[in-house]
Amino acid sequence: MWSPRPAPTPPCVTFEDSDSDCDPIVPDYDGMSEVVTRLENLATTHDYTPVEDDLTMEGDSFEYDAFVEDNASIKESISTRDSTLIRNAPPESSIEAFLPRPEIPKQHVHYFKPDTECTLLNGQVFTFGQLHVMSLEVAEARHNGEFPATAEVTLDAEAVTEDFNALMQLRRLRGDHRLFASEAYIQFRDQVANRIRQRHGSLNEETNQETARRVQYYLQAVENEKRYYNASNSMLQHRGITNPSQHGLVNVNDEMCSMVEHTIEQGISDATGPLRMNVGRLGAQAVNLEQQNEIFQQQNIVHQVNLRRQSETLQQQSILARQQAQYLQQQNSFFRRQTGALQQQAGVFAQQNSIFQHHAISLHQESRFFKRETGALRQQNRVMREQLELQNASLAHISYLVEPQTFNNQATAQNLDTANRLVSDLSNIATQIPEAIRKALDEAREKQEREIREAQEAKEAEEAAQRQQDANPKNEAAAYYPAVQAVGAQKKNGMTTGSDEIRKGEQSSLHRMVRKLRRRRLSRGF
Repeated sequence: MWSPRPAPTPPCVTFEDSDSDCDPIVPDYDGMSEVVTRLENLATTHDYTPVEDDLTMEGDSFEYDAFVEDNASIKESISTRDSTLIRNAPPESSIEAFLPRPEIPKQHVHYFKPDTECTLLNGQVFTFGQLHVMSLEVAEARHNGEFPATAEVTLDAEAVTEDFNALMQLRRLRGDHRLFASEAYIQFRDQVANRIRQRHGSLNEETNQETARRVQYYLQAVENEKRYYNASNSMLQHRGITNPSQHGLVNVNDEMCSMVEHTIEQGISDATGPLRMNVGRLGAQAVNLEQQNEIFQQQNIVHQVNLRRQSETLQQQSILARQQAQYLQQQNSFFRRQTGALQQQAGVFAQQNSIFQHHAISLHQESRFFKRETGALRQQNRVMREQLELQNASLAHISYLVEPQTFNNQATAQNLDTANRLVSDLSNIATQIPEAIRKALDEAREKQEREIREAQEAKEAEEAAQRQQDANPKNEAAAYYPAVQAVGAQKKNGMTTGSDEIRKGEQSSLHRMVRKLRRRRLSRGF
């Protein structure tokens, strides 16, 4: 427990926005009051440092290196400063200065790691390490004059991020330092300086309001003491006591103050009794909260490890995805090449198709030409068959007329049948064996002539043999011989003329076909 401490009365209160000198605020009370004199003496001899002086220190005396030290030292200095402010806070009434103050338990401070995230009001997320780097960059820029200076001692996370973004914008607008600054850079720098002054002015306004509130509390305490002193004097004067020491009332003011203090202390002790009983419970709860905080920190560490593992797996998956994307790109390029080759092949196929179409048209024309040729050959075959039929009829008639030549006629009929078959075969393949037909016809003609000659010789021999016989048969043979000779001559002449006509027709048709084939070959070659 601390010893009772009187309420400090500041001898001088000033505001930063006023340009006047320090004007003491003197309350309107009687200077002969012993209580007021005691309070003034206590305030004069008390070693209390006002909160306003602690908060409004000058920028020249403040070492900025304390702001850029590591997180642990910063948080330790902040916790020490907070405890000092709480311990040295002025009382809000004159009676509170004489009351005992409870001891402030030592709190366990948990420092955040540099990778701990912090969410700002605008939703942006930064780590304490990033905020520390931003504050260092802004401090260096203020030190070398690149960024407007400020009278603020400390900056919160919002101010640090705002100043850092403004610094980055200024650097982008400044560009090359060897050139003159642009008008946009100058205007934006003025805007940043005005915004910093407005922010500092709002903070000063809050500080001034707090100072005015505390001064008002001091004045109210002095006013209450004045009323108490006037009440005690009026009470003694009402009882007719002009000299309190004559009636044994030495230091009556002190006794009355002690009585009031005792009454207040008794009331406070009665009121704070349950609170003291709850201190142990609060301590246990604090221990539980510390344990929970440690558990949360362990869970946070495990969560960070899991996040790192997940990030590693995600990176691996991203690498695999990139590889797959590259593979897909390669496949796509390969497919594109294949499609190009297929398109080229399609073009070649289209050209070949057009060539095949032209060739089909030419084949169709050739087929039509061959059909015409086959029709002509069929007509020729019909003519030849008719001629052969006529020849067969004439031969049959001759066979009836010439009995000795029956065998020869049969052989001739067989040859003619063979020739007919050959002609029918030649009608199917007219362009293949025209020479064979001509040779066969020549052989048949020669054979027929030879047989006719042999028959004539045989007949002449028989006639010569029969001449020697009787006269009647001689006359009959002599009459019959000219008729047979005439018939043989007619047959010979008919065979020769028919074979010549057939040969001429075949040669003319073959010559025409050969000429047409040569013309087509020449046209294709060109």
